[in-house]
Formats: sequence, structure tokens, C-alpha cells
Amino acid sequence: MASRVVSMDVCKSWERSGKLEFIKQCRSAAAGMQTSRLPSDRGGKDLQLLLHDLCWHVLDDRLKVDQGLAALAEITALHPEIASMLADLVFLLDLETLSADNRDQRDRFHWLLAGCAK
Repeated sequence: MASRVVSMDVCKSWERSGKLEFIKQCRSAAAGMQTSRLPSDRGGKDLQLLLHDLCWHVLDDRLKVDQGLAALAEITALHPEIASMLADLVFLLDLETLSADNRDQRDRFHWLLAGCAK
């Protein structure tokens, strides 16, 4: 398994300091993004990894769905292209959860998706 960008310690301390640490990492990545083509720059790739890890922590039930949604809402405001990046991520997570054949993950994906649609 690939190493996680968002550590388990961040999840365990989410309410105390984990969320703030995660948002700080996202701000740093968003600041490094170029306005031209997102995925081609380092900041965009870093942010994609951070978002993917956050969502997988939600899908694996290490973070609550509402915690993940609150963080995603805050991150989306950092850069105009992040909403598009999140749409791409939802497509990828859909494929990953379908192939994993884990009903609990799939249910949490649907809850996450419904929350993102609001």
C-alpha cells in the first residue's frame, strides 16, 4: 500500500489539531498551484493526493462523513479549480469503491457524494 499523505495521527487528533494541520497542508498546496493547468503542477498533484487521502479516511471510517465534508467545504474555497478537481476525485472514488466490493465503503461513498452535492 502506498504511504499516506494524511497520516493516521491526523485522523486521531482531528478535533484537536488534525483538521487544522490538514487545512494548512491544503493551503500550502493550493498556494503552489498555477492557474493554467492544474494537474500538471506540483501544487495540484499534492492537493489531489491530500483530497484523495482525506476521502479514503472517510471511506475507511477513520473520519466521520460530516468531518470530511466540512474539510472539503473549507478547502474548496481556497482555489477556483478545486471544485473541478473534487469532481474528478469523486469519479475515481466511485471506481475504486466499486472494485473493492466493500459494502460499508460504498455506503460511506454515497453519503460523501450526497454531502458534496449540497
